[in-house]
Amino acid sequence: MKTLKYPFHYLLSFMLSISFLNTNNQEPQTAQEYCARAEKSEAQKQISQAIEYYEKALQLKPRDIDILFSLGKISHYAGNNEKSLFYLKQLEKLCPHSLVIHETLAIVYRAAGMLEEEKNSLEKRIKLNPHNAYHNAKLMEYYLRRQEIDTVISRWPQPEMPWYGNSLINKTCLLPIIEKSLGLGDKFQMLRYAKILKELGATVIVQTSPELCPLLSLCPYIDTLILEKQPIPAHDMVCKSNLYTMALKALENRATFTTPYLYADKKLEKYWQNKLASDSTFKIGIFWESNRITNHYETQSSPSARSIPL
Repeated sequence: MKTLKYPFHYLLSFMLSISFLNTNNQEPQTAQEYCARAEKSEAQKQISQAIEYYEKALQLKPRDIDILFSLGKISHYAGNNEKSLFYLKQLEKLCPHSLVIHETLAIVYRAAGMLEEEKNSLEKRIKLNPHNAYHNAKLMEYYLRRQEIDTVISRWPQPEMPWYGNSLINKTCLLPIIEKSLGLGDKFQMLRYAKILKELGATVIVQTSPELCPLLSLCPYIDTLILEKQPIPAHDMVCKSNLYTMALKALENRATFTTPYLYADKKLEKYWQNKLASDSTFKIGIFWESNRITNHYETQSSPSARSIPL
């Protein structure tokens, strides 16, 4: 009697693996199977393949809410807002009272530059849930982006903003620039508002972290500079919410500036001028890394190796 060249369990494993491969290569037969393939492709960042699978699933179930929503979202992520809106509008007809759908539509409308449609979607959310703070804040943000601050004040009275529309002369404003989630670039952008407040007549207190103190101490529009753990002087208002910053951004256009809002140390300027005097090559400064604390670190940062060819 001849013995098998390979043990039986090896042959069984081989046969099962062949069977699995054949099954895995088969074209899906149901919408659920197509969706499973789409989700797997999406997880592997194969967006075009995922969209193709979702579209095949939709052919089998044309009014499926989950498939339409998945296609609306993934098309937006792929940069195709036109296709995203095509699916989301169908979904809106099927679910006219869905807050999530109106929110997603508002996001895509904004990305597509369709501001009136964005506002309509935001307004629909308010009608469905008038007292929801988040929905009201999003609509308020829309008007602030459009610099329609008067609309905001009349529609959402702000007791903490008595200064709006009035003179800031003899008013003291505290501007905290200490959030851990903010990168240095974000903090520099926030500093613009200190200059705006000063231009509008306020006394400005800036609260910041130790590493920024040497640079910020050179800014003539900051009256008082304090560290985050130091006692805070008396003040009339705190400028830290989105409402404040966006309102000030709108006011920025009403102020007139002819000078920058950041200043370099003169000694350091001379030091680097002397150090680089013999180097005539063209120099470029690159900000390549975002704040590691934020959830957007990977998408907002670039590996340093990519700069080597430069």
